[in-house]
Amino acid sequence: MVSSLYVNSSIPSYIIPQAVSSVNEITECVAAVVKQDVVDALTKLPSYSSLPDVITHVEQAVESVSKPLDLLSTKHKQDNFFANHPLFVPAETISLGCRYEVRAGENCMVYDSYEYVSVEKTLRSLLYSREYVQLLLRDRQTDCDLMSCFSHGERFKQHFLYGDSSKFSLSIQLFYDGLGKTNPLRGNTVAPP
Repeated sequence: MVSSLYVNSSIPSYIIPQAVSSVNEITECVAAVVKQDVVDALTKLPSYSSLPDVITHVEQAVESVSKPLDLLSTKHKQDNFFANHPLFVPAETISLGCRYEVRAGENCMVYDSYEYVSVEKTLRSLLYSREYVQLLLRDRQTDCDLMSCFSHGERFKQHFLYGDSSKFSLSIQLFYDGLGKTNPLRGNTVAPP
C-alpha cells in the first residue's frame, strides 16, 4: 500500500504519513482488542496460575504487530526504506543542456534535465529476485488471467520473437511521466498550512 502511494504522482507526499498513521491506529486498536480477548480467555482457564509466562508472551507478541507500518511513518523513513530495498533502482539525472530564458525581464540561463530510471538496471534488479524469476519461468499456459491472455494472444504468437518457443523473450513496456516535475499536484508538493 505504501509503495503504491509513494510512486503515485497524483498523491501529495504529505498524505502518505497520514495514511500510515491511520492504518497504525486501526491495527493498534485491533491488536488491543485481540490481546484483551486472549488474556481474558486465558484467565478463565483452571490452570491460570501456571500461565503468567504464556500471557506475557501473548501480550508481547500482539504488541509487536500492533503498528505494522511504523517503519514507514515519515517521508524520511520511506525514502530510506525504498532506497535500501534490494530491488530499488535510483533515477539518474540526465542533462539535456542549457538555454536562455527571460524571467521577470531578465535573461537567465536554464539547465534542462530529466530523470531516467535505467531499464537495464531495473531488469537486472528483477532478475536477482528469486520470486520474480520463478514467476517468469513457470508454466504460463495454465494461467487464464488478463495478463496471460495478453501475452499469449494471437498478436504475440505471430511476432517473430515472442512466437518462437525456442527463444526466451521479455516484452518491456516503458512508462513516461512528462508532468512529474512541473505538475503542481505532484507528490512532492508542500503540505498546506
